[in-house]
Amino acid sequence: MNSEPVNTLLLDQSRIETRYSLDDLPIHILFELQAARTPDHIAAIYEQEQLTYRELNEYADKVGALLRGQGAVPGDFIPIVMHKGLNFLISMLAILKSGAAYVPLTPIGRWTESVTYLRMLTVPAL
Repeated sequence: MNSEPVNTLLLDQSRIETRYSLDDLPIHILFELQAARTPDHIAAIYEQEQLTYRELNEYADKVGALLRGQGAVPGDFIPIVMHKGLNFLISMLAILKSGAAYVPLTPIGRWTESVTYLRMLTVPAL
């Protein structure tokens, strides 16, 4: 038996690349890709505070690990109840990295309606 066709086939298979569209990736994965490309660039600014991609990614990874340790799993809905700012962004990314989904709730205003809606929508795991 001639081994040349088999070798050629194996060589051709080794050149197969997996291609994907960035449109198919979740936002937290796109963020991680950007953080890997430009870790020291500014990722977010709020008032007088700023975070680089590296810092934001590291904070979100730590909080995401804490959430998983507390039982967050894919399919969970985790509410974020805080005013806008960098901590909100860290929380949002952390929840997504844990596999769960975030539900932003405004801590002022129609609080009773927000809590009622949240209870109808989800039963928080945490």
